[in-house]
Amino acid sequence: MRRRVLQAAVKASASAVVAPTTPASNGPGDQRHAVASPSEKPQSEPLIHRYHRDYLQVSFDRLASYACDAPEGVEEDPHTAMRRLAALIPASLRALDGRSVAVEGFMLPTMASKDRVTGFVLLKDQMGCCFGIAPAMNGWVFVTMAGHKTVEPTMDVSITVYGTLSVGPAPAGEAGMSLYRLVADGVEAPKPPSVWTFGN
Repeated sequence: MRRRVLQAAVKASASAVVAPTTPASNGPGDQRHAVASPSEKPQSEPLIHRYHRDYLQVSFDRLASYACDAPEGVEEDPHTAMRRLAALIPASLRALDGRSVAVEGFMLPTMASKDRVTGFVLLKDQMGCCFGIAPAMNGWVFVTMAGHKTVEPTMDVSITVYGTLSVGPAPAGEAGMSLYRLVADGVEAPKPPSVWTFGN
């Protein structure tokens, strides 16, 4: 049931989107036109070293930092919808295409082999995987495991997924159309405490 709710939401979002609005400029003095001084050093990117490589930490707040809603009553053919979706993605996020990233979220399994997961949707929070609330298209990542790797189903706690990110509208198997896809090198979940303490 959860999977059908998510698939319906993805297809609806892919068929109609709202183009972003650009705030009017207040002239050359507007701070939005300010150029950083050459002497200013760019902030270092937060990196995590795993699986013999460095992964850039990318949050869902960043992935979902732009409007990506579907207005009711508007229908588009798939090619038009994909062009409009692509135009919504900021350049700073398009630059992540092909990067090794680490994203934290909650698992909603979509593909499995026996009792192991081979593919899943990574969600920002549990509202989509546990309560059936459909996320925006930029609020989830379609994940497939690299090679023949599998992972244990982990739906009740936040996990961190490490892998190569693809950015841009494209088919994503049973999930329909996606904006973000991740080929995972590994998945990590918090380890339970070795000793549980109970109050009186």
